[in-house]
Formats: sequence, structure tokens, C-alpha cells
Amino acid sequence: MEQPDAATLTAIGIGTAFGVLALLLGSALLIRLVSWAVRKYTRAEDAEADAPEEAERTDPEMRNRARAAAIAVAALIESRPHLDIHRESDQIRR
Repeated sequence: MEQPDAATLTAIGIGTAFGVLALLLGSALLIRLVSWAVRKYTRAEDAEADAPEEAERTDPEMRNRARAAAIAVAALIESRPHLDIHRESDQIRR
């Protein structure tokens, strides 16, 4: 039995890679369209339910609390180096 030609194997590999890429692209677009359609049909029913949630997103007090929490976590990580994941990975590399 004879070995397949290298060019043939390369062409099969490249064709398979592009085929899988096209399949993933198509499935992502299909999922996006289905999600858009579901959201379009359920939006009218949930319009009243989304109103309080929308107010929470734009509430300045909630934004300030979130900012304060982020600052507190950053300060805690700076004060205790063993909590920082990136520093541990840098020490392992050295």
C-alpha cells in the first residue's frame, strides 16, 4: 500500500480547517438570529418587568457603590500580595 502524497494531506487538512471554521461561523450566526427572534417576541411581554431593572443600571448611587467596591478589592489585593493571581504566575515563571 502506497503512502498518500503530502500535498493531498495538506489540502485535506486546510479544507477541513476552513470547513469547520465556516460551520462555526454559520452556527454562531444562526444562534444570533434565534436569540434576536426570541428577544423580539418576548420583549413586549417583559416591558413592564424590565423598567425597574433599567432604573437600577442607571442609578448613580449603585454606580458609586460598585466603584467603591472595585476600589476596595484593588486596595485589598495591593495590601496582600498573596491574593494577586498575576503576581503568583510571575513568580512561577522566574
